[in-house]
Parts: sequence; structure tokens; C-alpha cells
Amino acid sequence: MTYDLFVFAGEVSGDLHGEKLLKALYELNPHLKIKGVGGPKMRAQGMDLFMPMEEFEVMGFVDVISSLPKLMRHFKAIKKEILKSQPKGVVSIDYPGFNLRLAQALYHKKSEAKRIHYICPSVWAWGKRRIPKMERSLDRLLTILPFEPEIFSRKNLHVSYVGHPLISRIHSHEYDQYWRKIYGISDKQQILSLFPGSRQKEIERNFPIQLRVAKRLQKENPDLLIAVSCSDQKFKPLLDGLIIDSSHSYELMRASHMALATSGTVTLELALHQIPTIVNFAIRPLD
Repeated sequence: MTYDLFVFAGEVSGDLHGEKLLKALYELNPHLKIKGVGGPKMRAQGMDLFMPMEEFEVMGFVDVISSLPKLMRHFKAIKKEILKSQPKGVVSIDYPGFNLRLAQALYHKKSEAKRIHYICPSVWAWGKRRIPKMERSLDRLLTILPFEPEIFSRKNLHVSYVGHPLISRIHSHEYDQYWRKIYGISDKQQILSLFPGSRQKEIERNFPIQLRVAKRLQKENPDLLIAVSCSDQKFKPLLDGLIIDSSHSYELMRASHMALATSGTVTLELALHQIPTIVNFAIRPLD
């Protein structure tokens, strides 16, 4: 079957941005045929799933090395599928280590699919050697920071600043004014929120640290309520205390007195809510 687009997201933040992208595309053209790799949010938009995003969720040096054979198999399978189905375009979301290699592979195979990358890697900070490869292998680059288009000079790579998806997501969010009642939280309660992560290993390594710190702070201020954000229901057994569903994560952020968060997309979301945040990220010695 021929598809209009093949879309790839390999991590939770990509699934978040991909959800909004797919929703906008389907609003423009409900008859679009889209296949790809994505998480639960993208799948809920009706994309034809080629492979679940969860197959690509690895973190740290040790995990990457042990997962290399699997990732290489998936890479070959995706490349083969794109070359076989010949979509009009391939949209890759963030995840540059994998996606830019895929774009190069399709370029060398002379694929006719337009290669579009959404969310530019931080080449302005490090990895500037990627720029010539990106200019050669991509047809279009969509950036989320306004200064990024100036970095690219080659004319046949169309670079467009499209705005930061988190800013528009937060601005358009309709806050539930009754959310506190669901969890039995009073209006005057000071909240210390914990955001332990969106992957199982992240949560296993970071949540115990955050909880220890939170309880020490609570000893100094007994009126402080500890509330834990749960990014996915499957992670509930890993957590302890007052657990807030992901559907109310923005409500929790806005109501927080301060937060403890595992490094990731959530730290920017908290910053946009203007919440003082302590950021941590626990790793193993070999990572």
C-alpha cells in the first residue's frame, strides 16, 4: 500500500510533538494516508502503525550498547519499508542520532520521498559537523528556535522556524478548575511536585532520590504536600504517595510551590509555568 507520509518519533517528547503534528495534518486533509513509528499519543490520532515507539526507548551508554543489534534491525526494517512503499515524504521528529542517519541512508539510496526533519538538533551548541550532512541529505528542516534558520546557508535546504510546540500547547491548554477535588487537595495547600520521568529506568533511578529529598523538605515544612506526577498508568506500581494522572500534569505544574524533576521536556514545561525547579538525572557509573 502506498502512503502519503511516513512519520517517525522515537521518544516520549517526539510522541507529544507528533500528536499535534498529525492532528494538524489530518485537519488539513482527513484523507491523508500516514504510516510510521510513534507512541500512544500518535497512535490515538489514527496513524497506521509500522512499529511502536517503545522499541526505541533506551537511555545511557550501557543501554544503547546492549540495544544496538535491535536498533540496527529496526533501522534496516524502516529503511526497507520506506523504499518499498515509496511515500511522498518522510517526517522525522527529533531523535537526531537515528533520524539523521536514516535521512542519509535514504539520500544515498536515491529515495524520491522528501525528507523533512522536525526539531533541529542543537548544532549551534555542539556537533557542527552535522550541518553539511543535514544540508545534503534533508529537503526541509523545521526549527523550533528563531535563530536556527540562520545557521544553514545552502539554498536547496529549506529551513523554516515554526515556533516551539510546547509554548502553543501550554497556551491552548484548558485547565481543569476542579482537578484539586479529584485528588482531595485544598485550595490553600502548598504543593511540592515530583516529576520522576517518562521511562521505566528513569523512574527507577530518579524517583527514590526525589522522594528522599521531598520528605526532608516536608520535615522542615509539615504543611507541604508531596504530589507525584505519573506519566503513564503502567508506571503506577513504581511510585508512592499522592499520584497525579498525566491528564492533570499541567494543572499540577501551575499549582506547585516548587518541583523536583528528572531532566527532560518536563523541565521546560515547568519553566514555562514559572515554577522553581530542582533538576536531577541519576545515571550508572558507566553511563
